[in-house]
Amino acid sequence: MKNKVQLDRNKFRDVIEEELRKRRSKLQSAEELQEECFNDATFMTSFANTIANLVTSKLTEQINALKDKISDLEIEKENLSKKVDELEQGSKINQLRLYGLPESSTEDLKTKVQQVIQTNVQVQDISMED
Repeated sequence: MKNKVQLDRNKFRDVIEEELRKRRSKLQSAEELQEECFNDATFMTSFANTIANLVTSKLTEQINALKDKISDLEIEKENLSKKVDELEQGSKINQLRLYGLPESSTEDLKTKVQQVIQTNVQVQDISMED
């Protein structure tokens, strides 16, 4: 997943413009102003901190959104796992496992089971329903 951190340009502009307003009264030209700002450690530190705070804020928002999505997906996975278990258990209720009965693709399973029960268990009246 490719996310770009988009920074609030208005905040940058506001910080820079405020600093420029403070310094404009002292200096004559834009070049002097630019040189003064970029040579001033306090300004550069403030500017760097503003950028760092904006980036950190945006990344924190994205991280929290991803954590929420992970949590939702974990809940959904758990619910689906429970549903699968319920379906598997429900399908086992109507199953009958027979050992010793040879498999045959041509015979009717109901008829074959009836014959085996009548022969081996000696029960004559057996009805099998779907």
